[in-house]
Amino acid sequence: MVWFVFQASAPEHQPLFQSYWFVEGSLSQTSIIHIIRKAKLPFIQSRAAPPMPLLTTTIMAVGVYIPFSPLASYLGMPSLPTVYFFWMAVALLAYSALTQAINVLYIRKIEMCL
Repeated sequence: MVWFVFQASAPEHQPLFQSYWFVEGSLSQTSIIHIIRKAKLPFIQSRAAPPMPLLTTTIMAVGVYIPFSPLASYLGMPSLPTVYFFWMAVALLAYSALTQAINVLYIRKIEMCL
């Protein structure tokens, strides 16, 4: 998304691209746990035990915070502009919807084989 929308393909944009990739990857990989646990819609039709949402929220918050923290300079991660978070949300929603659809299809196929 950042590669095309913000033309972050030039070498001078590499740190910004990597910072975005880190945050987006942290959010998507952590939230996917809730989607693949069951065929039901997470948080609406199915709720995990309280420690799971608490831990995933904490991990996601830390992932978003790192590029804004003092640690960011040691990692070479610039802070992300606010507009990046809009596009990140769009990408995460699309990714989550696709993952949920594939998960439902997969579980239905497995149930048919049993």
